[in-house]
Amino acid sequence: MNTIEIIAEVLKYAVPGILILIGVRLVMDRQTKNLEQESKFKLRAEVMKDHLPLKLAAYERAVLFLERITPEQLIMRELGSGLNVAQYRASLIREIRQEYEHNIAQQVYIHPQAWDELTEAKNQIIQLILEESEKLPPEGHGKELAGKLLSGYQELEIKRPRNAIMMLKGDLSQLFTI
Repeated sequence: MNTIEIIAEVLKYAVPGILILIGVRLVMDRQTKNLEQESKFKLRAEVMKDHLPLKLAAYERAVLFLERITPEQLIMRELGSGLNVAQYRASLIREIRQEYEHNIAQQVYIHPQAWDELTEAKNQIIQLILEESEKLPPEGHGKELAGKLLSGYQELEIKRPRNAIMMLKGDLSQLFTI
């Protein structure tokens, strides 16, 4: 037997063995990848099971906050009977800031852009209160400021609170899109 016959004989058994090893390796790699994906999916599902109620509550509270700081709602809660313009302005701004501080931890669960929009809405309402109160004498009656806020809010068509609510709703709807 010459060397070529020996090499041919070895290759006759080695090549199919090598091909089988390569095939097994490919199947094992694919199976490992599938198991990793399944494991990640199960872990994500488990995290979402615990995390989703917290996230939903955060979005609910954020929307509630935005609703509560609109002038209509704010004035209904803070009627300011007997307060002058300066006191009423301070009372309204304090109420908004307390609401914001009470809900500030919710930003952990809310998309950063949506939280920024919420913060801008808060700032826009405070700015409106400051601007409208500057048009009145500080010792004037707080009810005058309430009227100015309502008309100013409607005239200026302040959209930030509505935009923030729409953004929050959009973010939340993405959670349920598969």
